[in-house]
Amino acid sequence: MSKLLNYFQMIKKINSALLFLLCQNSFAQIKITDTSFLNPKIMVAQKYMQGTNSERKKAVEIYWQCAKQGSVKAWYWLGVIYKYAMVEELDYKKSHECFRQSAEMNSSSGIYYTGYMLHKGLGCTQDYKKACEYFKLGANRGERGCMYLLGISYRNGYGVSLNIDSARYWLIKSAEKGYNYAKEELLEKKPENNNTSVDLMQKIEAVKKIIGPKTNPINKYTKIETSVNATDLEGTYKGYLVKYDWSGTHIIDVTSLSLKLNYRSKKIYGIWKEGDADSLTLPIQAILTKTDGLVFDSMQYRKADHYNKKYPLRYIFKNAALQLFKANDTNYLVGNLDLFVPIFQEPEKPFRIVLIQTEKGTNQNNIDFVNKDGSHIEIVEKLKVYPNPFTTIFNTEFTLRKSSKVYTQLITADGKIVYNTPVVTLPAGSYVLPLQPAVPKGQYFLRLFYDNQEQNTQIIKL
Repeated sequence: MSKLLNYFQMIKKINSALLFLLCQNSFAQIKITDTSFLNPKIMVAQKYMQGTNSERKKAVEIYWQCAKQGSVKAWYWLGVIYKYAMVEELDYKKSHECFRQSAEMNSSSGIYYTGYMLHKGLGCTQDYKKACEYFKLGANRGERGCMYLLGISYRNGYGVSLNIDSARYWLIKSAEKGYNYAKEELLEKKPENNNTSVDLMQKIEAVKKIIGPKTNPINKYTKIETSVNATDLEGTYKGYLVKYDWSGTHIIDVTSLSLKLNYRSKKIYGIWKEGDADSLTLPIQAILTKTDGLVFDSMQYRKADHYNKKYPLRYIFKNAALQLFKANDTNYLVGNLDLFVPIFQEPEKPFRIVLIQTEKGTNQNNIDFVNKDGSHIEIVEKLKVYPNPFTTIFNTEFTLRKSSKVYTQLITADGKIVYNTPVVTLPAGSYVLPLQPAVPKGQYFLRLFYDNQEQNTQIIKL
């Protein structure tokens, strides 16, 4: 018994904050399911984990040696090390594989974590059904974290049929073992996944039909916009921040969101206001890119959610980008938001942002698109053709420095013209021309004629 107590005292020195999470909150309770803690190599590794960075790297090497020799505890701690970036860089894929190995060797903690990562899709394909198989296995063995997540699964219908009685049974079992999150969930009147947002989802789908991606018309030159009118982007937007479950299919929370945007000094500034009463407000900065739309600079905030009401968590904006759409003289901002939770070293569930412009700005200038790093987009005059090879349709993209008469030809390898577009006069700017020539498969040359000049490129039809 004294050796066991010494073992846990040594682990606490490694990372007391991590151990608190593992033992008290949403993570699995550590259980010794083999005698590898008596292995001298494991003891040395634990000691190295308390030392310098180079010593901790030695610990990882020892853990790998022990894991390959069949130590379930070594596999488990490798999973923890990679999940929380304790020594190596954060690597969910390696972490999941290590936890899976420990689960196959009958480790209760490994069983929990393998299901946990399947539940969230960390380092593996998100799969509620497979996750529940692990939770059931662990719950029947008395693993309180598995009991809790099995209760959550039954309560929300994640991977199993929704069953309130089964949900309550497993949550009570977990709470009886002192699992705080289970106690808190039993006090919640509604589950995470409720159906009050169905009407909103229908509205979002209706908006998506209006503002969905538009394809350029065949055989017609379409000007590629290099800027937008400031009045289209500036102003006040109101709508929703929609939170999905880990599978990205169920809406679990809907929060009102408003953005107030204005443009100055080549950047977009504004205010992000989330919620109604006691709203969360923070300043924002962004740039306008062609590929990702409105891209926000590094942002972070603290807020509570279904599982963290008492202690709001800090979230970092990892990827936040909104596309500007215009339909029937109405402007929309639609996009995704990816958040990261530093304390757990995990991403948050996915978000969707849907906003409609309720008040336009007064700035009459244009807002230029820029690269992701904020640098100016250089005009490229060289002819671009894609996809190449093509099967039915390909796009021709080019830039004119001045107004020109333009036409295009498709020519066989032996010089025969098989496709010809009418001559049109185009003002300066960038253009895309989708073509759908009814020609046999083979090799061709595309010629673009403009202002008594021409450009050529080879193209292949499959």
